[in-house]
Amino acid sequence: MLRGTIVRLLACLVLLTAWAPPVAAQDDSVEVTTPADPFGRDTPRGTVDGLIAAFASGDRGDVIPYLDLSDLPPERHRFEGRRIGDRLQTVLDATGGILPAFRLSDEPQGTTGDGLAPDLDRFALLRAEDGPVDLTLIRSEVDGVPVWRVSPAALALVSATEFRIPLYQRLAPDWLDGTLGGVPQAAWVALAATGFVALAVAYVVVWLAMTVLRLTFRRLGWSGAWKVIRPLRVPLTLAMGAPMFTALNLVTGVPIVARAAVGPVVETGSWLALAWTGLRLVHAIGDEVLASMTRRSRVGAISVVSMARRIAYAVVAVVAALMIASSFGLDLTGWFAALGIGGIAVALGAQKTIEHIVGGLSLIADQPVRVGDFCSVGGLMGTVEDIGLRSTRLRTLDNTLLTIPNGDMAAARIENFAGRRRFNWTTILGLRYETTPDQMRAVLWRLEQLLAGDERVDEGFRARFVGFGPSSLDIEIFAYLLADSQPAQLAVRQDLNLAIMDIVGECGTGFAFPSQTVYLARDDKPAAGDEAGFGAPVRDAAE
Repeated sequence: MLRGTIVRLLACLVLLTAWAPPVAAQDDSVEVTTPADPFGRDTPRGTVDGLIAAFASGDRGDVIPYLDLSDLPPERHRFEGRRIGDRLQTVLDATGGILPAFRLSDEPQGTTGDGLAPDLDRFALLRAEDGPVDLTLIRSEVDGVPVWRVSPAALALVSATEFRIPLYQRLAPDWLDGTLGGVPQAAWVALAATGFVALAVAYVVVWLAMTVLRLTFRRLGWSGAWKVIRPLRVPLTLAMGAPMFTALNLVTGVPIVARAAVGPVVETGSWLALAWTGLRLVHAIGDEVLASMTRRSRVGAISVVSMARRIAYAVVAVVAALMIASSFGLDLTGWFAALGIGGIAVALGAQKTIEHIVGGLSLIADQPVRVGDFCSVGGLMGTVEDIGLRSTRLRTLDNTLLTIPNGDMAAARIENFAGRRRFNWTTILGLRYETTPDQMRAVLWRLEQLLAGDERVDEGFRARFVGFGPSSLDIEIFAYLLADSQPAQLAVRQDLNLAIMDIVGECGTGFAFPSQTVYLARDDKPAAGDEAGFGAPVRDAAE
């Protein structure tokens, strides 16, 4: 049911996103339509993608549209543009790198709040003696269309940068002289080699760090901390290997085109590794906290910890999905806009799901029941095994698993037996009418002594001769049995019942059973000497 609701919700959001008209720039409530740039230079990310594609084409003329050559005379644009474009690619290959995709703005106005002028945006870094140097894009109009291009300042910086032949070219064998996808074959081999080296180095670093932490925790007696850290070895190796891989590619001078080709995969792997690390960390911390709560008998916190762990899982998964989508250049703006419109779809299609989630949160907050409690929910009795986001599971007396939606659970009448520390015990003893007053006094005295001498019976008990029943002399016993569970109080009641049977027998009386007395009358004339006119009574007792 939940899966179907989610599918319907996503379908509604897709339709709403596809239906939503493009948002036009507005100035004083006047709509302005901006024509699209044929080279995709409307955003910094579009410019960088186009620039890398131009590098891969092998035609230096394809790079010219992405360069701002306004400092040169128009007649020199074609010749100088080819030379500058070639220089830009060579310098980026040898000593620079494009920023990760998630740091490149996909908005026409670029990145705001980065300390640069509104018409400038960073897109690459160059290694220099004094540290990394930013290369920027500049926004200017071309044929009336605002576009982003490599700024003249960045081109001047590239022209003045000194570089050496990349390391991978100096180490490559002579027989690797071909190209593949516009990139030298030696560069692809270097890419694979740096990946292997990065993972190997990351594994060694993580192993050494884990060994030191294990010895330190063992010395300090922090066994719980080591249980939390130990599952992170593999995901941490992958998460650390990704930036090492990028750094080694910069050092070896792997071409920018090859780096850009594997960039989204490396970024995705990084985010997946970090998400894996986060999920394992949340799981390990949750297990350790639950074990600690169990040892300290704080059962009330178990439900809270379980719910918090599920929420943490969801947060980590959502953040990882957003970052992965950003790495591949997916624009989620339309989706977020559709979420506002899709509130109606959520209210209509997923209202029961939301109701159950809210009900689960209310159960965690109010805690009418906790994991391990024996309770009755709407007449259904069982032990609470789990309180989830959407439903609560009860183990019934028949050992079946009962799942109750949290919305119904929050609205139902819940009777929790786990909080009981004493159980009411009220019973009626029926003794035979042949019981004498002395026997009755002996029974009552022995019953009082029995209840007073049993530490499982709370104070305030009583045993009283309360009346004459149709076929018995009735004694009422009222007491509270001290027990923490239903099976425990049944055991106490059984012991007391057996002791009562012994008392009744030892006092010379017995338990009554239903009986009646029948008198027979004659219709003829009374016999002489029989003034009452009645025959002898006949007693008949039947069980």
